[in-house]
Amino acid sequence: MKENIRFYPKSYNMSDELKAFFTEITSNVKLQEKLYNTEKLSDVANIALQLGFNVRGGEILQSQAGRVLAILDEQSEDVANLVSGIKPKTGAQWGRGGGGYLDRAGYWLSKLSTQQANTETEITINKFLAKKAEQDIELTNKLLNTKTFNDLAELFQSCGFNLNATDLLSHQAQKILTLSEDAADEVANY
Repeated sequence: MKENIRFYPKSYNMSDELKAFFTEITSNVKLQEKLYNTEKLSDVANIALQLGFNVRGGEILQSQAGRVLAILDEQSEDVANLVSGIKPKTGAQWGRGGGGYLDRAGYWLSKLSTQQANTETEITINKFLAKKAEQDIELTNKLLNTKTFNDLAELFQSCGFNLNATDLLSHQAQKILTLSEDAADEVANY
């Protein structure tokens, strides 16, 4: 794990406390399994606190988002795993049975989206969400229940919007990195 820490994007600064926590758990398989099976990322933070590390759930959430962006930049085989909802071989997708915040891609897309659109991806997402708002409840339910980014991309395409799963995943990770501490903690507590 220590080696993986250096692969986070330069724009994401992990605290020394979180780095120390990650380093501590690299040699403890039982602890890794416990973290993998937590219900929420805030539960991971509670375990860290019990071990003497002062890290927040939101900080863990944002470290996951940072690692996702690094994986996307590397174009590794883990990209296919991430968009399919499978735990990547590198990185710590703890919480929700290893899904981290990557489960329920459609729910998080709607929850984390804002009216402000600075990129083509955000413009397309906002157009999709506006169309969803005009449609019946069925499309809303489909969006909220979409599990993976591959499924989310298929839903977009079925509505005439051309975004791929990788673009949607990247968008979500970037949105998570822009959350305030309180907002990140709130998402981690979900």
